[in-house]
Amino acid sequence: MATILFILFLLSVYHFIYDSILLPSLRLDLRYRLFVNRDKLVKLKILHNDKISDDIFNSLYSSINGALNRLPYLSVSLYLDAKKEFESNEQLRNKVEKRIQLINSCPIEEIRKISNATSNITFFAFALNTGSWILYLLPILILVYVVKQIFKLAFGLKRLAQELTFTPDYEFDKLVPNGIVVC
Repeated sequence: MATILFILFLLSVYHFIYDSILLPSLRLDLRYRLFVNRDKLVKLKILHNDKISDDIFNSLYSSINGALNRLPYLSVSLYLDAKKEFESNEQLRNKVEKRIQLINSCPIEEIRKISNATSNITFFAFALNTGSWILYLLPILILVYVVKQIFKLAFGLKRLAQELTFTPDYEFDKLVPNGIVVC
């Protein structure tokens, strides 16, 4: 009983440190990176107003603002809900494809870099927000790895046994070390 309480205490300390100290600091860094991307976008629009259409600017600007607003909420449940909505909503798929085509059609390479950087930041935020679960998933991943290695070994032994079974006697004698009697 004392061991279970100690483990629960360690888990609570882990969650306190991760969720209350590390995660807000890392999210703040990501917010600053998004602000930098948004400032670069505005600067590019000012410098290349004729090459960057208002549709491209507004699309990317709203994407960055959406990422800023959703930064703490990017999680597995939000991803699954968004995937479900994307697969079932034709209008949403068309809107996303149009945005991608708009950004890819822009002659300014920096626009695509800003879009990719924003996507990378949101993915990193997703990874950070689900990072506290790694402690619970790690034993499962280790178990899956061990079982995979056991099955790999078992299938290797099975294949070796099949090869030895179908090996002629004179070749089999070469495989058996000297002094071992095979019945």
